[in-house]
Amino acid sequence: MFGFLPNFLNLNKDDGSGSSNPPPAKRARTDKENVPENDEEETIIQKTEEVQEEEDEIEAEEEEQRFLRFDPVEYNNKESARDREMRRMQEKEEDARLVDTVQKPNFELDERTVPYNADKKIMTQLIKESVQTVDYDENATFVAAETRRRQMIEDDPMLKEHLEFKMPETIEQDVIELSKKRIRIMQNITGNRKEVIPVYCDISRNVNEVDIPHSLTYKYSDTNVTRRAKLDELDKQIEEEKKNIKCDCHDQTPVVKCWKNPSCPCYQTNLKLRKEFQIGKKKDGKKVDNKKDFLEYDYKPTEFATHKPVYLKPGSFDNVIGFACSELCHCKGHCTNNVTLLVDKKLNSFELERKNKNLGFQVKSQNCIPAGTVIAEFTGEAVKSHDLVERDYAYQVVNPYRSDVVTKLLKVMGHCPEELEKSMRKAYRTCLYIDPKHIGNVARTFNTKCESNVEVLRVYQKSFSPSNIRLLVVTTESIFPGDELNLDYGSEYSKYLPGGCNCGAVSCKNNVVASFPNKKDKAYKKNMIALKNKIAKEIQDKHSAKFNIYKSQVLDKI
Repeated sequence: MFGFLPNFLNLNKDDGSGSSNPPPAKRARTDKENVPENDEEETIIQKTEEVQEEEDEIEAEEEEQRFLRFDPVEYNNKESARDREMRRMQEKEEDARLVDTVQKPNFELDERTVPYNADKKIMTQLIKESVQTVDYDENATFVAAETRRRQMIEDDPMLKEHLEFKMPETIEQDVIELSKKRIRIMQNITGNRKEVIPVYCDISRNVNEVDIPHSLTYKYSDTNVTRRAKLDELDKQIEEEKKNIKCDCHDQTPVVKCWKNPSCPCYQTNLKLRKEFQIGKKKDGKKVDNKKDFLEYDYKPTEFATHKPVYLKPGSFDNVIGFACSELCHCKGHCTNNVTLLVDKKLNSFELERKNKNLGFQVKSQNCIPAGTVIAEFTGEAVKSHDLVERDYAYQVVNPYRSDVVTKLLKVMGHCPEELEKSMRKAYRTCLYIDPKHIGNVARTFNTKCESNVEVLRVYQKSFSPSNIRLLVVTTESIFPGDELNLDYGSEYSKYLPGGCNCGAVSCKNNVVASFPNKKDKAYKKNMIALKNKIAKEIQDKHSAKFNIYKSQVLDKI
């Protein structure tokens, strides 16, 4: 029923400080590490071009502490604060205009959406003018969302024969009404009629009391803006050297069978990435899984087939990388080797709500989502470290201290001209972030929780240039209507919260850390397993209860 146990229960590694570090995937809004601020400082961390892979892996482990540190943001001292703010405002306006020129998948303009304005004061006022009190029936909303999802699958030949959701013949109308008055801040934050995400406020009693935070004044975009990452030269080199990866697969069916097609270069790239990043080195003549023994569970390598669940190990960000067909391919990405397809279909319905002034907005699902489903892409502006003004929302996609990553990518690419290899290594020696502070989508609003139910991973399309990385959000457990979607920002994040973590989860660190057995105790291993089993049982019981509610309030109505 659920994906895996909370990450903090992995006590196999001890850094000597008495606290466990968050896995590398947990970087959203938490990265405050020291990073190179300009090209001159990059030489400090640069090693020789021909670095042995094993040495790189050792260095990565040693630098992991520094990589995840909560240090103050360092700015470019050559630029004054006023000049930096003026430049940033101009860049923000340019990037926002660029978003409007990009072709968006599955998009239809929703004129009900509040028009975007780069001036936060003006944007706040525009949002405030749209606030109104509406009738809200939770059960009816959930039934409508579940029905919409199933109808979309039924009507789409690319999904109907592949996803196991059957459409009922009729929809009963005797839904139990739980209607109430609710303050709606925005009717649809996305601007897209194909993806309606309303925004509600439950902490105010009338429209005049509603506070509009600046976190709502961003430009909504389902695609990344990569202009300021300055990767055009690398992309041009890759194209000139014909190192773009695309296939010639095609057939007469709505879905091209690229997955498990031995002649499909995109699928073969997927296999090579799995071999390099997920499967360990040979031991006694056999391949072994690098992280097989985590918490007594055996995780199989993650697959990136279009219609299959994407099952992840805890902390998979640096060890699970996929490749998907794209519009460059003959199949146009309408195939079985494109894990991004379901994101563009926009099958799932979400809403934003604010219940606690101290916690901000949260994302709630309106329909059931199976574990292993790709539900969104974490989008924003692709920026280098020295251009990143604020890091409270940013997610790091390129870590310069993991030089083994580019080494493995180059190995998968095959023979490269020397100049292209140098350009690739240079691109991966610079910290690169996806920053949704001013341009982003629903994924930027995921809150933190000790029992996270979504995870982020990287999937490439077209080539291995950092500009072609897509950060996909995957459910790690079954999501029921009304469930909040949460990332785990890591154990370091809770230290900066007044009173520590207050997520309310069964396994919240504040609640159970006192129950941890003493490592010096002879029965430590036995007691630790007992604690894990106890928490797992409580989580499973919680999911069983949620399913029963889902069945009675939604499934039985359709």
